[in-house]
Amino acid sequence: MPKHQLCRNCGHTVDSNYCPVCGQRTSTRRLGWASLAESVTSTFIGDEAYGLRGIDMRKGAATTWLSILFRPHRVIPEFIAGRRRKYFNPVAILLLLSTFYAVVFLLVGKEYTPLASDGQPMFRWLVSTYIDYATLHPAGYLLLMLPFFALAMKTVFRRKADLRYVEYLYVGIFLAIFEITLMIAALPAELLLPWYSSFYMMTLPLFLYTAFVFRNIFGLKKKRSALLRTLLTDLLQYVYMFLITLTVASCAVGCYYIIAPEQFKKEFSFDRKASAGQPDAAETTAFQDIIDGIVDVFNEEDEADGTETARQPADSLPAK
Repeated sequence: MPKHQLCRNCGHTVDSNYCPVCGQRTSTRRLGWASLAESVTSTFIGDEAYGLRGIDMRKGAATTWLSILFRPHRVIPEFIAGRRRKYFNPVAILLLLSTFYAVVFLLVGKEYTPLASDGQPMFRWLVSTYIDYATLHPAGYLLLMLPFFALAMKTVFRRKADLRYVEYLYVGIFLAIFEITLMIAALPAELLLPWYSSFYMMTLPLFLYTAFVFRNIFGLKKKRSALLRTLLTDLLQYVYMFLITLTVASCAVGCYYIIAPEQFKKEFSFDRKASAGQPDAAETTAFQDIIDGIVDVFNEEDEADGTETARQPADSLPAK
C-alpha cells in the first residue's frame, strides 16, 4: 500500500489498513462483483474470511449468532464492556430472526380461533385480546416484553451490577436471540402437530440458559441463587407489565374525562339504571362491562359447582 494514501470516505491521510478517523478500510475500491461477494460473506461470516490480521476482527451475523448460543457468558460481558467491533449487531440478528419466524408462522401457521369477540364484557375482551395477540404474534410478543424484562432484571440485580437500564435491555436482547432460536427450532412440530405447543419445548431450556447467563455475568456463586433470581425475574416482568399497563390505562381514562366529561359519566356510571329505557338490553356502560367480565372470568366455575350442589339434594330426596 502506498504511504500517505487518502481515505476514500473522509479524505484523511492514512498509513495503515484502516482510517483512524472514520474506520473505513483503506483498500476500498470501486464497486464490482468482488465487492458484492465480500459484502455478503462478511455480513454472515465476518472480516476473518479475508485473512485480515493484526486487528480485532469483526464476526459476521452467523458467527455472532452461534457465539451467543454457545458462549453467552463471554459474548455478553465483552459487548457490554465495549468490545463491540468484534461482534455483529445483536439487535439486527434479533430482528432478522424475528422477521423470519413471523413470516413463516404467518404463511403456514395452523388455524386458530380468536377468543375475543364483540359481545364480550370489556375485561374479558381485554384478556382475550392479550391471549390472541400472544398466540398469533409470538415474535412480536417477545419483543414487546423486552422492556419489562429489562426492568425486572434491573430490580433483581441492582446490588450485583452497576448497569444502566439500556445495558440490561441489551442483556435481554441476547437472551431473546436464544429464545427466538428455540421458537424457530420448534416451528416444524408447532405447524405439523395439532396438539403441540412450543411452550413445552422452550420453557425448561430457556430457563436454564437464562440462569446460566445470570450466574456468569452477575457473579452468582450458587446455582440455587441463579435459579431463584431467574424465577423472580420471570415473574416480576409480568407484574411490571400489569402495573405499567394499568397506569397507562388510568391516564387514558383521565384524559377521556377531561376531554369528554359527560360521555365519561355515561360510560363509567356506577348506576345500572343509567342505561334503563334502552330497547337493546345488551347496551351497558363500560364500567359494568368490566365488572361483568371479572365476574364471568373468576366465578364461571364456581357457578357450575353451585348448580351441581343445588341439584344434588333434589335428586337425593326419597320418592313419595
